[in-house]
Parts: sequence; structure tokens; C-alpha cells
Amino acid sequence: MSLMIRTRALAATAAALLSTLGAPLAHAQAADPALQQQVDANEAVSEGERVVIGAGHVDLGPVIDESGNLKLMARDDTSATPVWRDASDIVFEVGDAAQLTLPEDDAYKFTGAGPGETAWVLPQTEIADVPWLGWNTQSPSIADAKGATLTLKEHRGSGVHSLFLQNGGFGDADVLWTTNKPDSVWAEVNTHTHANWTFSQPGSQALVVEVAVDMPDGSKKTAQDTLHFAVGQPASEYVEPTEVVTPKGGDWLMWAIVGGAVVLGLLIVILVVRRRG
Repeated sequence: MSLMIRTRALAATAAALLSTLGAPLAHAQAADPALQQQVDANEAVSEGERVVIGAGHVDLGPVIDESGNLKLMARDDTSATPVWRDASDIVFEVGDAAQLTLPEDDAYKFTGAGPGETAWVLPQTEIADVPWLGWNTQSPSIADAKGATLTLKEHRGSGVHSLFLQNGGFGDADVLWTTNKPDSVWAEVNTHTHANWTFSQPGSQALVVEVAVDMPDGSKKTAQDTLHFAVGQPASEYVEPTEVVTPKGGDWLMWAIVGGAVVLGLLIVILVVRRRG
């Protein structure tokens, strides 16, 4: 089931990287004016330039091009003038500043890192020397759409990836998806959201993400692209990972086993009834 995220210039939803003192991942903060942005129809579009981003603001977002095709793009706002890029043209360099030692409890076990272990986090609120990655549905090309859905289709690399929100330092983590439980995030049109992107292991990591836009006529346009992360290593050492991380455990496995048992039971009942008849 898709998780509905209703945000209009989401603010006071903090999750900054903290020290290794075992403090919570999130803390309250004032509203961030950087989330109150306007996207112009005439913003530049890159012609395939490959770039490395190690800090600054970037939003994923659906864009319909002049040919009517939907694309998952990234609005690169790290310079004075925003530029829309194909999401796969970026390598996000996630360096030492993104390292976090998790608290000594199980609150963040969904990240794949245990209490006191290290994770790499692109945080919900902007900090120095770490990419600030979010998503928006603010491209004028989708202004008449009903909404958009982002879905994690595949994680390639090592360890566990997770995406979650946390409001201040008082609430539990709101897990949107993980490697072990791929899921979807739905957003209204003209919204802008940031969340925590975590990795439990360093190395070259890739996320295949699909975007689906609900069009005014009831139809749906879909597209997907791959996000690249050089975690704990220079972007120059990024090598496209080919190993797909298979979900471990989770509800899907339980229901698959239960469903198989039910089908097998029905077949046995049918065979018994036929023999008696």
C-alpha cells in the first residue's frame, strides 16, 4: 500500500546528522525557507552532462518533456541557477560528514545498522558537506496532474538502504521504504519534501526508482531512472553495481508462504473429494 505524504513546503521535520553520543537522529528546528521554493517553466535542462554532487540541494521530480514523455529528473539547485538533469547523470558523493553512529537502542534497526554501528545518512535537513536530497512535484509540466508516486524498484550494492521521515525529536521514525520492504510514496502536485536517505554499508550503491503521474484524464504516465551514490568513497571510484540486494524476510515472504500453503491445502481437499466421489 502506498504511503501518502501530504506536504506543502514541509517544515519543522528535522533529522540532522548528530555526533556519536547516542542522541536521537532528529531534533526540532525552525521552518526552513529553502523548502518554500518556486519552480519556473523556463529553467535550464542539462544535455546529458555527468556531474558529482557532494553537498547542496537537489530534488527528484517528474517532468513531462516537449514530446509528452514522462521523465524522472533531478532539479540541481547547488548553484545560483537551478538545472534539471536526468537523475542517472548524477553521482551523489556521500563522504565522512554523512557518517552517523546510531543510538544504543533498536529504534533504527530498519536501517540495517545495529545499535552503536555506523550508517551513512543524507539527512532530512541540510548540513554542510552532505547532499540534501528530496523530491518535488512542482514542474509546471505536471501542474494539471492529480499527483505522483515514487516507488523503490531495486537496490543494487551492499547492505541496506532506507528512506524515512521524522518530525522533531519526539516521534518515531516514519519509514517510507527500505531494501527489505520496497514501497511507494505518493505526493500531491506542487509539493516539496525532504527525508532521510540511509545506507548501512559503504561502497557503490544504486537505487532504481519509478515515478508514476496520475494525469487529469485518468491515465497514468510512468518512467524510471537510477540514482547513484558513492558512499564512503570518492565519486571517482564509483563502479556501477550489478548485484541486486534481495529483500530478506518481511511481510511479502510471510504471505507468500501462507498463500502457498492455502493453495496446496485446497488441492489436497479437491483430490480427496474426487477420489471419494
